[in-house]
Amino acid sequence: MLDEDCPSFAGYEEEAELGTSGLRSPPVDELIELLEAERSQMAILGRVLVAEDAGRTGVHLEVGGVTVVELLHQATFHATLYLVQVASLLSLTFEGRRGSLSSASS
Repeated sequence: MLDEDCPSFAGYEEEAELGTSGLRSPPVDELIELLEAERSQMAILGRVLVAEDAGRTGVHLEVGGVTVVELLHQATFHATLYLVQVASLLSLTFEGRRGSLSSASS
């Protein structure tokens, strides 16, 4: 969308993609690496974007018009899902190690 006026792009089946990608429950260190890579890409893009670029649009083949800013927000939302996965995996790691405290409320 930055190099072309109103390009079209396809969506994807997120659940199917996760199921076949191995990202459903990768090791925590891999999730953190993915999160860092995605965050780095968005940070670079955020630094080079100029105000005129923010409103540029493309056509998502499933949902219609999408702006550059909406894509940035989507990527940020996606990154938060990595954080949720990391937190969940870490909590599972320690849950069984709490001994008698595991029967106490969290």
